[in-house]
Amino acid sequence: MTNPSASESRALLSCLATNRTAQQILSDITDPQLSWEKLFDVACQLGVGPLLYVRLGELGLRDKIPVDVARRIKEECFSSQARNMKVYVELKTVLAALSREGLSVVVLKGAALAELVYRHIGLRTMADVDLLVEKKNLDKAGAILERLGFLPYEGYRDKQWYTEHHHHMVPYVSSDGSMTIEVHWHIIERTALIDLPIDQLWARAQSVRIASVQCLALSVEHMLLHVALHLSSPNRFLGQLRGLYDVAELLRRFGHELNWAELLRVAALADAYKYLYVVLCLVRDGLGAPVPVGVLRQLRREISLLPLEERLIKHIGLHAVFIVDVEEDSLYEWMLLDLLKNLLSCTTRRGACRDVMSKIVQRARIGLANKWGHRVKWPASRF
Repeated sequence: MTNPSASESRALLSCLATNRTAQQILSDITDPQLSWEKLFDVACQLGVGPLLYVRLGELGLRDKIPVDVARRIKEECFSSQARNMKVYVELKTVLAALSREGLSVVVLKGAALAELVYRHIGLRTMADVDLLVEKKNLDKAGAILERLGFLPYEGYRDKQWYTEHHHHMVPYVSSDGSMTIEVHWHIIERTALIDLPIDQLWARAQSVRIASVQCLALSVEHMLLHVALHLSSPNRFLGQLRGLYDVAELLRRFGHELNWAELLRVAALADAYKYLYVVLCLVRDGLGAPVPVGVLRQLRREISLLPLEERLIKHIGLHAVFIVDVEEDSLYEWMLLDLLKNLLSCTTRRGACRDVMSKIVQRARIGLANKWGHRVKWPASRF
C-alpha cells in the first residue's frame, strides 16, 4: 500500500473537516492530480473510509465519485458495519460474563467511541476491543475470557512479560480469530514519566450501556486525554488520522459540557501538556474542531517550545497521520518520527538531538550490517 500524495491528503482532510463547505471541498476533490481509487484505499487503510463516504453524502458530493469507486467504497461501508456488529455481539457476551462475576469494566477507545460518540457503530472502525479492569481482577478477567473460548496470543511476548512490563494483559483472540480483546489495568504505558493515578479515572467513570450491557466509560475529559495520548505517544501520530478524528468528534459532541479544568489537571499529572497541546492544535486547524482559544493559550504558557519547534512538530505530526507505510518514507522512518517523539518528550533540546542522532547511527549500522555482514568494523559511537 502506497502513501497518499499531497493532493490526496489534502482532499481527505478537507472532506473530514466539518467547518468546510461543499464548495470549498469541491475544489480539492476535483484536483486533476487526485486519484479517487488511491484516496479511498488510503482512507480505508487509515480507518476513515466509511466516514469519508458518509461525509461526501452529507455534502451532496457523492456524484463526484467515479461509479466503480463509489460501488467499492459502499461495499466497504457495509463490510465495516457487519464487522462491527459481529464485534458487538461478542462484546455483549464478554461484558455480561464479566458483570456476572462482579467485575467492574470500563470500555475504552473504539468500542466506546462508536456507540457513545459516533452514534453509529459502522462509522468507527476498530481493530480490537480495549477493556479496563482493576489490577486486582486481571487474572480473574483472563480466566473468564479463556472460559469463553478466547486464547492468549503469546507470539510477541508471554503472559508473564505483559504482567510485569505492560499496562494491559496479553491480547486474547477469539476462537475464529476475528476479534482481539486487550484487558488493561491502566490507560498509559508503564514507561510514562509520571504515572497517572488510575483511581481518579475510576472515580469519575460514568455508567453507560454498550452492546446492550450496563458497564462504564471514562468521563469525556479522561476519554479525550486517553485518545490524545494514544495517537501521539507511543504512536507518534503515525497513521493516526482516525485517532485525530476521534478527538475532533469528542469535541464536537461534548465540547459544550467538557470540564476543561479537569482535563488540564489530569494532563498535568500525566506530564502530557505538550502532547495535548499539539493534538488540540491539529484538530482545530486541520479538522475544524471547536477548541477554546483560552485553553490553547494556557497550555502554551506551560510548555517550553520555540516557535520554530512548534511549527516543526505540527508539520511532522500532520503529515505522519496520513502515512500508511512508513518504510516508503525513509525521512520519517529514519529521523522525523524520532525527532517528533523527542521534541515532545525530552526535557532538553540537546538531549532530543543527541537521541535522534544516536538512533540514526544505530539504524545505519544495522542496515549496513545486514547488507555487508561482519565485514564492517565500527568505530565507537560519539553519541
